[in-house]
Amino acid sequence: MSDVATMIESAYRNVATASDPVGGRQAAAEIAKTLASWHVSEIIAASTAAEVLRGALTSALAARSEPSTDSVFPVALFDINFASGTEFARAAALARSRGATAVYGIALYQLGRSGPTAAECGLDALHIVNPWMNADDDREAAERSITSSGLTA
Repeated sequence: MSDVATMIESAYRNVATASDPVGGRQAAAEIAKTLASWHVSEIIAASTAAEVLRGALTSALAARSEPSTDSVFPVALFDINFASGTEFARAAALARSRGATAVYGIALYQLGRSGPTAAECGLDALHIVNPWMNADDDREAAERSITSSGLTA
């Protein structure tokens, strides 16, 4: 199978995993860890696929301290997959046109070995939660980690 076909297959699997109730909660928890350190005023799905995580992420943000009352308006964009950066670039431009003073991006998985930089996507920062290509790789890495630590899965 070609690299492009593998990336597309991985992207579909990642979205299916995030759409699953258990996988979605786990994905939202991973994204929420980074969001907590960024102190953002708003979260925006960078793609329609990422919309499945909006409810869980909104709850995670509401559970943290009171929103800032200063004039800074930082926004976090989130997505399941990151490849060319097109979705983040489009969403970042829209957020800035609506007054965002800082735009951060977070994705669960990077498709391919490398991608554009945060600046190339119009972002102030970019965080890839799992640098593996897909949820299956993530699961296999976690299982290897558990096995190598002497614990059983």
